[in-house]
Amino acid sequence: MPKAQAALALTGVETASELASLAASVGLVQNLAALRALVSEGIQQGHMSMQARSLAISVGAKGNEIEQLAAKLRAASQMNQEQARKFLTEIRN
Repeated sequence: MPKAQAALALTGVETASELASLAASVGLVQNLAALRALVSEGIQQGHMSMQARSLAISVGAKGNEIEQLAAKLRAASQMNQEQARKFLTEIRN
């Protein structure tokens, strides 16, 4: 319950109607993001880009390094932490 109360306090939601509106808004935003992915790069490609950026951050990439490392990871045959650390070392040298 404390997490739910904190979330309600953070959003400023006070009534069930406001909570329903917030939930509907989140759903619409997710749908718009999915549509954008479909008409731009595609769901799978978009997911892989997100995975590459997440992996880059998880191995310590900062600032511009994140996109540089993500690009190298997307082009690599393997996308894992070992490969990400190797590429990050190359970027930094």
